[in-house]
Amino acid sequence: MEELSIRRLLPEDVSERYLSWLRDEEVTQFLEMRWSSYTLEELKDYIHKLSKSQTDFLMGIFVSGVHIGNVKIGSIHPIHRNADIGIIIGEKSFRGKGIGTKVIMMATEFAFKELNINHLLAGAYSQNEASIRAFQKAGYSIAGRLKNRAFYKGFYTDVVLMEKIKS
Repeated sequence: MEELSIRRLLPEDVSERYLSWLRDEEVTQFLEMRWSSYTLEELKDYIHKLSKSQTDFLMGIFVSGVHIGNVKIGSIHPIHRNADIGIIIGEKSFRGKGIGTKVIMMATEFAFKELNINHLLAGAYSQNEASIRAFQKAGYSIAGRLKNRAFYKGFYTDVVLMEKIKS
């Protein structure tokens, strides 16, 4: 496989291709941002704001230098040292190849070693089996299920919570 890396996303990483992921219902079907709409400039402004944040780290996923998705470690609590983690593979041709699991492992290591996070929490709609599998393969365990937590395709659905604790 080509070189896989993650790094903090910058406004200059924003492209029409990146914006197209956010407008693709298949890509965003399990993401809360599916309710939002961005222009290229608004997306650059959002990324600029996040690039300065000390509590939210939005990192691009790159394969041989090509931006294919994002992983976010966010809502970092300064005392409890906990945070949320989420991932999007925007380029569909890179899905189903184990990249998500590898990226989750890389981002988890970054969170534990560089950000001194003690506990990471991920949530996925119960229908998002690929995400649940990727987190489990990356060493996360299922912490619980929130019944009817999210509105998805016309009905309420459960959200599966997964966690990993720094060892």
